[in-house]
This record gives sequence, structure tokens and C-alpha cells, in this order.
Amino acid sequence: MQLFPALGLVLLSRVLIITCSWLWLYTLCTSLWIRASAKCL
Repeated sequence: MQLFPALGLVLLSRVLIITCSWLWLYTLCTSLWIRASAKCL
């Protein structure tokens, strides 16, 4: 029974890491796109 909580924690941490990295990537791309569109205008 001790295995399942540990497995859940590992899964949760991986999901959090993936979500955070995707959010960071999205923010980076959005800011770059805003800068590029600002230069064009």
C-alpha cells in the first residue's frame, strides 16, 4: 500500500513540471510574437 502514494507523487510532480514548462514556453512565444508584431507596426 506504500507504493501507490509514492507513485502518485512522482506522477503529480511530472505533470506539474510538464505543465510549468509548457506555460513558460507559451509565455515566451507570446512575448516574442508581441515584440515582432510591435516592430512591424
